[in-house]
Amino acid sequence: MDIEEYYIDYYMDQLKEQDNLNEVDPFTAGVTLGVGTVWTIGMLVSFLVNTSMLRKRVKVDKLLSKKVNEILSSGNRWIVHVFPDQAPNAFAIGGRHVYITTGLIKLLTHKEVEAVLIHEIYHNKDMHIWRNVAAESSFLYLCAFIAVSSMSAGVVLPLALIIFHIMRLSLRTIYTRFQGRHFEIKSDEYAVKKGYGTELISALKKVESWAKEHMSRQVCGKICQLERKISNEIDEHPPTKKRIEIILRKQKELDQAMGSGFKAIESFVSGVFKQNG
Repeated sequence: MDIEEYYIDYYMDQLKEQDNLNEVDPFTAGVTLGVGTVWTIGMLVSFLVNTSMLRKRVKVDKLLSKKVNEILSSGNRWIVHVFPDQAPNAFAIGGRHVYITTGLIKLLTHKEVEAVLIHEIYHNKDMHIWRNVAAESSFLYLCAFIAVSSMSAGVVLPLALIIFHIMRLSLRTIYTRFQGRHFEIKSDEYAVKKGYGTELISALKKVESWAKEHMSRQVCGKICQLERKISNEIDEHPPTKKRIEIILRKQKELDQAMGSGFKAIESFVSGVFKQNG
């Protein structure tokens, strides 16, 4: 064999090896698909069952439901449930339903409650919850593929499971930190567009004051303080100060747009009248 034939054979062997590396093992693909699908279905079933049980357990507030539907001109689309809890909170879990605690209703004025509900309704309106579920499902398939591939490479099952859970929690935390905060800001902007920016700011301040007072009563050492700091950093809600700054900026932009818009309309109408006169 001459040198030219040697290099040709060597090159062809390298191409074959590369093709083998690019191929996905059918076993790995099958197990990944199975694990991801079963986990996703289980997650969805659990979510739907829990939300259904919650709706049956928590009463509907007809007056609040009527009010927010009037504000949003949405007929009877949105349903407000009052959750019996002293902690001030509000949340949305998809569909037509939004929830607010009795503690938050006691803490806020009527207009502030409306501002919070409009914020929560936008989470449902823009399908934030279902977009989170879709992202979580994607993470499951990706993590399952990496875990199963590591087993094919010789990693033992317990270690592969640890890899799976660590990756899943890491991806979920990163997604929640960035995309979750984006959803919160977009929901705040929706409340501003509906004319509730000032009320939303005052509601945020009251909730933050309540939280600080509540935490000040609890004994918290260095480890506890570190946990709180980490929790705040990865929380899907942006810091209250940041949210207020964005709300004020959006409110100013809206006021300017409305002002220039009305001036343009006024100028146009005046011009029409002058021509007709």
